[in-house]
Amino acid sequence: MAGVFVGSLRNAGRLAINNSISARSAGASLRAGVSTISSSHNGRFGIRGYSSTPAEDASKEKGADAVSEPATPTPVTTPPFIAKPGSLKDQILKQYQVVDSTYNVKLPAWQNMLGENLVKTFNLDMDRIRSGPVAGALFKDMCKAQAFYQKEGDKITMTPRAKFYYETLGMPQTFNQWYQVTLLHVWILFVRMRSMPRKYCREYQQKLVNSIFEDIDFRLREEIKINSDRMVNNYKKGFNDQLRGSIFAYDEGFYSDDTVLAGALWRNLFESKKDIDMTHIEQLVHYVRTQLYVLDRMSDLDFAAGRFQFIDPSLRYQPLTEGEDKEIKSIVESNRKESTDAASRSTLSKEGW
Repeated sequence: MAGVFVGSLRNAGRLAINNSISARSAGASLRAGVSTISSSHNGRFGIRGYSSTPAEDASKEKGADAVSEPATPTPVTTPPFIAKPGSLKDQILKQYQVVDSTYNVKLPAWQNMLGENLVKTFNLDMDRIRSGPVAGALFKDMCKAQAFYQKEGDKITMTPRAKFYYETLGMPQTFNQWYQVTLLHVWILFVRMRSMPRKYCREYQQKLVNSIFEDIDFRLREEIKINSDRMVNNYKKGFNDQLRGSIFAYDEGFYSDDTVLAGALWRNLFESKKDIDMTHIEQLVHYVRTQLYVLDRMSDLDFAAGRFQFIDPSLRYQPLTEGEDKEIKSIVESNRKESTDAASRSTLSKEGW
């Protein structure tokens, strides 16, 4: 549905991460110093969401029978946030140890043989083909899960990561808020995808965006109970505008400094609220910079194969030491399975972990 936003900064992903992050690994902390956010940041990149929610619009069209969007009021105040220290090395090694049976399906021998013959006969580009199951399924589910919650009667269930955004940071539990957190993680993956060869970058970005909007279409119809095709399409167009605006805003912060990045996070995730706890924004800046720091060190091969997990956004990390970096690389290389079958072949770089 939605066209992918690749942007003019496509080939500068790895270089920009090195400029903004790697310099800090020479002993400096990754802590992002954010003292003030000027109201002038609420300019051309401000994406505020809608004046009404999808559920409210559905209620206006259908009347009292419409199902309201699950939401809980935003707490007036939240306790001061003090992040616990975390081990970046342990967080990184987890992503190489996670085995999700959902995406680890073993095929019968005859199907493997048939697949290999097809790959060899038609000289199929497996790196391009893998973009579907990796970006269109695995990466989509990872982005979606970061702030996902579900209401069943009076009970609200949410993922552990979602509790950080809704309970610790005090964000409202609304469809729009879930989408904004999801967009942040889509953008993080976009930055890493830009450093891949161009044809694969486009494939991975397109598959990720398409699957996100397919999920939005499903949730608007099944959870929010909007049965009007016109309304669903209007919301999807609006969400696509938010996607483009958010990527512009985060890119500006990424290539500028932490204050500009903090302004983008403040507008998109906190709706430009004036009484926001600055430690919340500062922690998110730290999380984003650290996540990009990790992604920069991953090889194209492992990233494109889906051997990746987002780090915990609630923890405070220090840059990796030279010894930790070498240890991670050694473990990753020893665990990487070298396969000679045609379906597993890849031309992507192994540079990095």
